[in-house]
Amino acid sequence: MTQATSFLGFTAMNVVAGTDGRDNIIGTDEADYIIAGGGQDFYLLGGGGADAFEVNYGDDVVRIADFELGQDKIVLNDPSVLDGATFTQDGTRFDIRLKDGTLVRIDGVTTADLGEIFAFKADLPSDSINFDPIASDSSVNLIEGTDGRDKIFGSDGDDYIIAGSGQDFWVEGGAGADIFEVNYGDDVVRITDFELGQDKISLADETVLDAATITQNGARLDIRLEDNTLLRVDNTTEADLSDMFVFRADEDTDTGDDTGSETGGDADEDTGAGTGGDTGGAEEPADPPADPPAEDPPAAAENPLKIVIFGGQSLAFGATGRDWVNTGPQYENSLMLDFDNPQNGARGWDTAAVDDEAFNGFTPRFEVAQETPATGAMNVLAEANPDTTFVSLHYGQSGKSLDYIRENTLDGLTGQLELLKAHADSMGYTIDPQIELVWIQGQSGSEGDYSDGLSAHLDEVQDFATSIFGSDFDVNMYSTIVRGFGGKTTTGEQFQAIQDDPDIFLGSTEWMFNAQYPAGGQASNAHLSGEGYYMMGTQIGTHIQANMDGTPVAPITIEAVRAMGGNTFQIDFANVVGALQSNPDVYADDDFAGVPDNFGIGIYRSNQGSAPGEIVSAHIVDEDTIEFTYSEALSGTFNLWIGRNDSEGWMADGGGKGWGGTTLYDDGQSFTATDPGGHLNLQTDTLYEFIPQQYLEVEF
Repeated sequence: MTQATSFLGFTAMNVVAGTDGRDNIIGTDEADYIIAGGGQDFYLLGGGGADAFEVNYGDDVVRIADFELGQDKIVLNDPSVLDGATFTQDGTRFDIRLKDGTLVRIDGVTTADLGEIFAFKADLPSDSINFDPIASDSSVNLIEGTDGRDKIFGSDGDDYIIAGSGQDFWVEGGAGADIFEVNYGDDVVRITDFELGQDKISLADETVLDAATITQNGARLDIRLEDNTLLRVDNTTEADLSDMFVFRADEDTDTGDDTGSETGGDADEDTGAGTGGDTGGAEEPADPPADPPAEDPPAAAENPLKIVIFGGQSLAFGATGRDWVNTGPQYENSLMLDFDNPQNGARGWDTAAVDDEAFNGFTPRFEVAQETPATGAMNVLAEANPDTTFVSLHYGQSGKSLDYIRENTLDGLTGQLELLKAHADSMGYTIDPQIELVWIQGQSGSEGDYSDGLSAHLDEVQDFATSIFGSDFDVNMYSTIVRGFGGKTTTGEQFQAIQDDPDIFLGSTEWMFNAQYPAGGQASNAHLSGEGYYMMGTQIGTHIQANMDGTPVAPITIEAVRAMGGNTFQIDFANVVGALQSNPDVYADDDFAGVPDNFGIGIYRSNQGSAPGEIVSAHIVDEDTIEFTYSEALSGTFNLWIGRNDSEGWMADGGGKGWGGTTLYDDGQSFTATDPGGHLNLQTDTLYEFIPQQYLEVEF
C-alpha cells in the first residue's frame, strides 16, 4: 500500500506508478506521488508542484531529472535504507547506491543537500491513504497513468487503475479484484487480463454506454463510446456486458469526502475530488466533447501520407538502456506503426513474423522503446511539411551483416508495408509514391563489394514497393557512412555506392556523432547517447528534405590529389559550399575518441594495407584545398583516405580502434534540429556538414 505524503503538507496528490520494466515517467504540473518500480527507469520528471518519488529496494535504477530542493522529496521506507549506501558526486548529478545495488541518480543536487532530500514512510500515520473509490470496505492501490501512451501493470492486490488519456494499449490489472476507470477523452484503453466476476470497469454513469458501438473482434470486445474513446477488453463477449461495469453515480456521495480527507487533509475543490471525487464520489454525468478526437489524424488527398523506412543494424533504430530524448509526440503529422507492444513499432520485427493481429493502425511517433535517429529525422520532416503526414517503420537486426539482413529480415519489412497500405487505404490517405529508405549499417559479411550489395538491396526494396503499392512508386536510399571495426574499409564502399548509384544519397556521417555523443562514455559500446541519435536523425531528415525540395545534398568529395614538388601534395575537394574549417573540439574528451592527426588523412596501399612512411604535417590552403607533406617519397598506386585513422584508445578489447573521422567541415553547410520537447536542452541545435569517410585511388 503506497503511503500518501502528508509530511509535505499535501491535501491530495496524483499517483503515478511505473512498471517493473524500463519506464520514462512524466508527472503533472501539480503535486505527484511517483512510484518508479523495478527496472532501469532512466528518466523521472516530476513537473510542477511539490513531488514525492518513492524508492524501494529492488528498483534497479531511478534517475530523477528535475528534483527541486526544498520542495520535492525522495520517499524511503525508513532511515535504515540508507545504511550501507554509497554516495558519489558525478558532475551535477548525485548518485546514491543502496546496499542492495539499487542506484538513485538525482540531477542538480550535491552531498551538502542530503539533509533536505529524504522523507520516510515510517514517519507517517498508518492511515495516510486508504483509497476507496467505490465504497468498498477494503483499501486498494491507486495506479494512475499519464496523458500520453502508457503501459500499466497492476499489483497482486486490489488495484484502482486510471489509464487517463492517450493510447494506452496495455493495461494489466494483475491478481486481485481490480477496477479500471474509463472516461470520455481517454482515447484508447485496452484491458488485457479482465477477470469476469472479479474485475470491473468504472464509468461515470449508465448513459455513457447509450450511444456506444460494440464489436466482437476475435476474443476481444471493442466498445467505442460516443466521443470515439475506444475501450478494448480481452477475453470477453457482448454477453458479458451486464457483469462488466460499475457506475460512480450510483455510489454514496460520502465516499468522495472520505477519500479526500484520507490523503492528508481537507479536500479542496481542485484536489480533494481529484483523488476522491473523480474516482469515488458522486459526479455529474460527463457530456462528450463537441469535437470527438479521431483515432488517426484526418486523411484526405490534400494531406498525403509519406513513408519513411529505417533499416539496418541497431543504429538504425537505436538501443535500450539509456536516456531517451523525446518522451511524447511532438507533431500530429508524424506517425509510426502500432503493434500494441511499442518496441515492434519502433524497432521492427527482427527475424520474427509480423503479427497481423497485433496491428492497430498508426500511432503518434516518439521514442517508445529506445532512443533512435528516427525521431530527429521525422521531426525535421513533420515541421517542414505541416500538410503532409509522415509514417515510419523499421526493419533489420542488431549486429548483423548486410547479407544476413537481406536473407532473414525482409519478410518483416514486406509484412509491415502490406499492413501500412491496407490501413492507409481504409483511412482514405493518398500515399506519396516516393518512399524514403534510411540505411544505417556497417558490416558487409560478403565476399563481394559492399557497394554492389547495397545497390542490390535497394533494388529488392524497390521491387517490394512496386508489387505492394504500384508501378509508379519509387524508393530513394539514404546511406549513412557507418564505420566498420578495425580498418573501417566498409565506409569507403558505402561512399562508393553513393557515388555510383543515382538512387543512393548521403544520409549521415556517423563518426561525427560517435565522437561528440558517445554512449555514456562507454568505450565498449559503439552506440550514441540519446542526444547523439537525435542529432544524427536531424542530419538524415535534413538530407531527405533537401531531396524533397529538389536540391539534394552532394557529399564533400576528394576530387583530385596534386603533387606540388618534393613530398608535398594538395588535395582538392568538390561540393564545398562555403570554406573548409577544422574543429578538433568535435571529439569528446574521452580516452577512446581521440582527435585525429593531420585532419585524419592517411596513405594506404592499394590493397588497403599499411603504407611505408607517414604524413608529417597538413594545413588548409584555401576554401576547398588542403596541403600535406609526407615523410618519404611515394611511387606507385596508393589509396588516399580521409577518416580511416584510429584513435588513441581502443573502443573495445579486440573490437576496433576509435571512430576514425576528420576535423574538417564546410562552414557553408549546416543542419538544425527541431526542439525535441520534454526535458532535453540540446548542447547545440546546429551542426556543420563534416567530410564523410572515403578514399581515392592515386598514382604517385
